[in-house]
Amino acid sequence: MNIDLREYASYKDLPDGPPVTGAAGSKTLNTAGFQYMPGAASKIMALQVYYEWPLVFDKARVFLAGQKNGTFLIGSTVAFKNENFE
Repeated sequence: MNIDLREYASYKDLPDGPPVTGAAGSKTLNTAGFQYMPGAASKIMALQVYYEWPLVFDKARVFLAGQKNGTFLIGSTVAFKNENFE
């Protein structure tokens, strides 16, 4: 499981998709820039969580595997604003 929590200046700066590189069928999750930054009061935050699900059935792998390593990428992103806790 890969987790990225960081602060953004505005909602328009939030990521619009997973950080993957490569062409279809050989994509790789790029976790190089992932970090854990809880953020200050009243700041816009985004939490992204990704899991590379290993496919064990050959028939499923043919249709679902989009990653270079034969896994299926499951991800979720949530944006929120920290409370003014100062």
